[in-house]
Amino acid sequence: MTKKRQTDPRSVQGCWRSLGQLCELWGLSRARTRLVVDALVRSGRMEVRQMDEPADHRRLYRTIA
Repeated sequence: MTKKRQTDPRSVQGCWRSLGQLCELWGLSRARTRLVVDALVRSGRMEVRQMDEPADHRRLYRTIA
């Protein structure tokens, strides 16, 4: 069972998610989710990826094991 969980491509650790998706997943407001995500990025538990297009200011986040 644990081997399946480690190789599952849909695991939360490997998925890049937007701030809006994290809001829905965690059930928090957008402002509170931003605070939590910023704290996780500063502590090294989460990484952020900028979108390639300069006009798009969206960021994607994923947790680090």
